[in-house]
Amino acid sequence: MTAALLQKAIYDALIADGTVSGLVSSRIYDRVPPSVVFPFVRIGEDQLVDDSTSCFSAFEIFSTVHVFSRAVGRIEAKALLAACRDALAVSLTIAGHTVKAGDFVASRVLDDPDGLTAHGVLDLRYLIELD
Repeated sequence: MTAALLQKAIYDALIADGTVSGLVSSRIYDRVPPSVVFPFVRIGEDQLVDDSTSCFSAFEIFSTVHVFSRAVGRIEAKALLAACRDALAVSLTIAGHTVKAGDFVASRVLDDPDGLTAHGVLDLRYLIELD
């Protein structure tokens, strides 16, 4: 359940951010519709690692956010990646949990095989304790 709650917190932070919504409106998905309008954000994969000790229950979660742009070049994709990174640099709130750390790990922009789409990938790491 912790990973699902983190996904919701990521979505809420992205949708509330003026810079992100200025670039994609409300086009933030976990399942992209077939006739999507570009640019958009997709909340992607995550990996949950047990980080508990005898004193507390905790998880380390690695989350991925993807951005997609069809503007010429990679500038829009890079701007959207930066906006998402900045929007997620805030302290996230998750009911019943304490977010101890939220860190930017890496980002990159790739060319999708269609030859039209710039695909940005943002890797994040969160350390979350159960209350």
